[in-house]
Amino acid sequence: MANSLQDQLRKSGLVSSQKAKQANAQKRKTNKQVRGGVEDEAASRRATLAQEAAAQVERDRALNKEKQQAADERAIAAQIVQLVAMNTVDRGDESVSFNYTEDGKIRSVHVSETLRDALVRGQLALVRGESGTAIVPAGVARKVALRDASCVILLNEITSAETPLESDDPYGEFEVPDDLMW
Repeated sequence: MANSLQDQLRKSGLVSSQKAKQANAQKRKTNKQVRGGVEDEAASRRATLAQEAAAQVERDRALNKEKQQAADERAIAAQIVQLVAMNTVDRGDESVSFNYTEDGKIRSVHVSETLRDALVRGQLALVRGESGTAIVPAGVARKVALRDASCVILLNEITSAETPLESDDPYGEFEVPDDLMW
């Protein structure tokens, strides 16, 4: 078998054995650095791929969250429409005009006298429906307000001062005249 070039140069006396050992050490060192550099490039490449994958997962998560919020909003809107449609009270003979404020403007709706009294007492409420203003029971209006408070136009709450007088009132049996002047 033929000798390597290095052995041939050493036999001919052109290269000393010390120089050959230094050349071999330098060659091993260079090969090791090259192999180490390749491994570092592969590791950095894997790290960047992992970062890109993590960023993609985060973008997907944010997109899914937005889609879920939009779906929830649509579901709530559908629930409100269904509540209003199922519980709308018929306006009756519409002989009386009931005035209310909405967005700083005075609006009116024509209802019967009994519905007007129920609206004033807080038994009925006005809500925004698909086809405009709808009259619904106060309990339904509270359910609508839980889902979206901006849909409730008018909901009169009865306070304790407005409750009927108790039976232990000594003047409870006497009526206050309408034309009483103080």
